[in-house]
Amino acid sequence: ARSRQESRGAHYRLDYPNRDDDNWLKHTLYFQSQPVNTPRLAYVPVTLQPLTVPSFPPKKRVY
Repeated sequence: ARSRQESRGAHYRLDYPNRDDDNWLKHTLYFQSQPVNTPRLAYVPVTLQPLTVPSFPPKKRVY
């Protein structure tokens, strides 16, 4: 949340009080790197169209 220059959901910043969908409508991924306290951030786009998976009928499990 600290890297975002906007407010969104439960993350409110006094210095950026508004949402900024043009620049921040994306998922933020956090990776803890070595040495400790060397984080890496990555971003992936938000999928606005639902992805559907074909349904399949339930069946008995065979082990």
